[in-house]
Amino acid sequence: STKRSPMMLRRLTAVRPVAFRRRVRPFFRASEKNNEVEVEVKEEKDLANVGYGDAAPRPDRVLSLGLTRRPLFPGMVHSLTLSAEATRAVAAERQAGRPYLGVFFRKETAVAPPSSSTSSPPSSSSSSSEKAELLLELETAEDPLDVIFKTGTFAQVHSVQETPDGNSHALLLVHRRCDFETLVDLGPPPRFGVEHWPKEVFEEAAEDDERSDLIRALSNEVVATIRELVQVNPLYREHMNFFTQRVDIGDPYKLADFAAALATGEPLQLQKALEARDVVDRLRLALELVSKERELGKLQQEISKQVEEKITAQQRTFMLHEQLKAIKKELGVEQDDKDALVKKYEEKVKFLDEGVHEDEDAASTKRRQKKEEATTGLIPKEAKAAIDEELAKLRSLEKNSAEFNVTRSYLDWLTAIPWGRTKKETFDVDKAMAVLDEAHYGMNDVKERILEFIAVGKLVGSVKGRIVCFVGPPGVGKTSIASSIAKALGRDFARFSVGGLEDVAEIKGHRRTYVGAMPGKPVQALKSVKSFNPLILLDEIDKLGVGRGGDPASALLELLDPSQNANFLDHYLDVPIDMSQCLFICTANVDHTIPPPLLDRMEIIRLAGYDLEEKVHIAQNYLLPRAFQDAGLVPKSPPVVGDQDDDDEKEPTTADRAV
Repeated sequence: STKRSPMMLRRLTAVRPVAFRRRVRPFFRASEKNNEVEVEVKEEKDLANVGYGDAAPRPDRVLSLGLTRRPLFPGMVHSLTLSAEATRAVAAERQAGRPYLGVFFRKETAVAPPSSSTSSPPSSSSSSSEKAELLLELETAEDPLDVIFKTGTFAQVHSVQETPDGNSHALLLVHRRCDFETLVDLGPPPRFGVEHWPKEVFEEAAEDDERSDLIRALSNEVVATIRELVQVNPLYREHMNFFTQRVDIGDPYKLADFAAALATGEPLQLQKALEARDVVDRLRLALELVSKERELGKLQQEISKQVEEKITAQQRTFMLHEQLKAIKKELGVEQDDKDALVKKYEEKVKFLDEGVHEDEDAASTKRRQKKEEATTGLIPKEAKAAIDEELAKLRSLEKNSAEFNVTRSYLDWLTAIPWGRTKKETFDVDKAMAVLDEAHYGMNDVKERILEFIAVGKLVGSVKGRIVCFVGPPGVGKTSIASSIAKALGRDFARFSVGGLEDVAEIKGHRRTYVGAMPGKPVQALKSVKSFNPLILLDEIDKLGVGRGGDPASALLELLDPSQNANFLDHYLDVPIDMSQCLFICTANVDHTIPPPLLDRMEIIRLAGYDLEEKVHIAQNYLLPRAFQDAGLVPKSPPVVGDQDDDDEKEPTTADRAV
């Protein structure tokens, strides 16, 4: 039967006699319509399906296929992947009672390295399948030997299983070697006239025969190498057992074929082993191939051992760390990472409620509060409820989940806001005048308006609800005078520029659903100054932009409007924030580009430029001392720019030479 399994083939001990019977011969013709292979059946006398190995039929012409990866060796069972055309041709041959093929290795693929590895032996039906196709390029080749090697193998097809992609897997039993003689039929499929190799029998010679000794020595070395290979790679053990049950291990011809079939060397070396007729040459080539396979197996085993040792060491270290964590947790020495994180947030909330910093004790807190005249912090109910809810969620989440990191970032911001922590203001007009004169020269009308602003705040008790806008050309001191006002009032100073701002999220914050979401710039300013009543400077407010992210000017209305900013809602924090205690000062170069709704809510203070006398005085009393300080040349008294006494005999100082 053509469907016998390899296990059944082991029991074929007797060769049935050659018999003739009537068979149908398929004749193949290419269709011009769809380029498919059509089959016409003709009757003729042919050999029956009898015999195994050298006792198998010896037809003078066979259907021939081309191999793309490696040649096949006699005595072994191989799995082939057949193309759709080859599948139809093989099916027709089996239907006609001739399940025999001639398989030849292609020359164009002989230079390519083998695709199989030492971990997958090629000489088994369970290995990776060899690709077999019809030799269609013979139509254009002048000589078939330009396409294939002359020596191939004669094989018998035992089973064919189709695959969903239109190809099929065929199980072949290779009988013997055969040589290409002539092209009988171009096909498709092509048929070759072949000459079968005679039966190879090894005859023991006299004991003193050097050739016999050499053959025995080579055979023993091949067997020893195969045994080492089996120890290195256990996947070859099955093939070794299969070989010893089917083949006489004392036959050097079959031993060499088995060793070469095990190897995954270069295709040209395998083809040379297939073409070798002399048993000594064949054994030498097989020994070389299987020795390389052994060395590759040892290298693979060494790499696998190194990786296994590394993984084992990492697993051992991980287990020891986990055991150490469990022991510390039981003893109370150390907590779990998540528990420690929750405890940290609870302590931060406690610090915020008591108005203390995380890194100071009670005495230090009292001294700092007395020095800064700061009040204790109180977290609003909405913010406290949000923190408690997020802490409860954090306790139930896994550390490796994405929601855990989002919740952790949200809690970081909620506990970083200085809830209720304010600094007491000082409405000292004389001190404010000294601070303004120290940093600015001239601008008497601007200083007078600022002192009036501070005096009104002293009478009322607060300056909240006021929005001042300094308008003037660049370089007149708009930003520096805002810093002086913060120093005079005893407030913290925060600044951010809104020039070119086109996204509302920069003011109102991003939604927490977005990756990299953050609160808006006003909330970031509160976090940086660590107080709830700073002086916030909005620089370049006349250069606001409008883009796809919305209108920032509309968002600033809610921030600057005294009737709305007491419950300013940031999209990220999603809890009301009291921004009414902040003092907002804006700067602009011109006022006609400021949106009218914003302009109506501001008190405009214009700053003009300086005349020549004021510029000279500023250079002498402000710019030069700062330049000397920046250069490391600090004179005892500021240098005077002007005419010097020619009769002065004192040696000039380094500062004088610098001037």
